[in-house]
Parts: sequence; structure tokens; C-alpha cells
Amino acid sequence: LLAAMREIPVDRAIAERAGRLRRHGLRMPDALIAASALENGLSVLTRNRRDFDRAPGLGIVSPA
Repeated sequence: LLAAMREIPVDRAIAERAGRLRRHGLRMPDALIAASALENGLSVLTRNRRDFDRAPGLGIVSPA
């Protein structure tokens, strides 16, 4: 299962963006996920849009 995934280490840029996203009301785990996606030009695939709707500029994809 994990072989198809790409690991993205949390670097300074991701950590700083996650901190800024916390000001928009995201919890730390969600802020780190959103920041990782934003810093790498990716979207987030989630069934729980509500947790990520507060992240400005984040692409959100809901599974069908």
C-alpha cells in the first residue's frame, strides 16, 4: 500500500506554512497535511472537506 505513496519530509517551509494555517483554525495535523500539499503543488484527497476548507488556496478532492 505505501509503495504507491510519496513521502514528503516536513522542512522549514512546510513548518512555517503550517504555523500560518493554524491561524485560520486548522488543527496541527491538518495544517501539516495542507502545508505539505500547498508547498508541493498538490491537492488533498479527503472525505472530510470541512477540516481543509479553511486552508486558502488548497485544492481539495473528494473521493467519488
